[in-house]
Amino acid sequence: MNRLSYRVFSVGGEEVYEHRVIAERVLGRPLKSGECIHHANEDGRDNSNGNLVICPSDDYHKLLHYRTRALTESGNADYMKCECCGKWDDRKNVTTLNYKPSERPRRYRIRSYHPACNAARAAAYYAQKRTAL
Repeated sequence: MNRLSYRVFSVGGEEVYEHRVIAERVLGRPLKSGECIHHANEDGRDNSNGNLVICPSDDYHKLLHYRTRALTESGNADYMKCECCGKWDDRKNVTTLNYKPSERPRRYRIRSYHPACNAARAAAYYAQKRTAL
C-alpha cells in the first residue's frame, strides 16, 4: 500500500498500481496518456471491476468527485456550491467561472457563487481597502 491506500506491487522491479493493471486488462490495452482511474466508492483498496471508472482526463475525474460531494452534502448531484456562503444551490441560481484551458489554474476546481453573495463579498473587500488607506 502507498500513502493514498492504493495497492501497489512490483513487476520486474517496477512498482505498479493494482487498479491500473486491472483496468488495462479489462480494456485490453494500456491506459492512454491523461486517462486515470476513479474508485466509485472512493476506497482506493477496492479494485473490483464494478468500482473502477476509467476517466478520459483528470478534469473529468475531479468532476466525478465534485458531483459525488454535491450529492452527499445536498442530496442533488447537479447542485453547485457557492464559494461565498458555502451553500449548495441549483445551477440556475449560481454563476460559474469558466476558464479557457490555457487560463486554467494549475489546481483546477469548479468555482461558483451566488451573484448577491459575490457582490456583498466584493463590497466588504473594497470597504476594508478604503478604511486601510
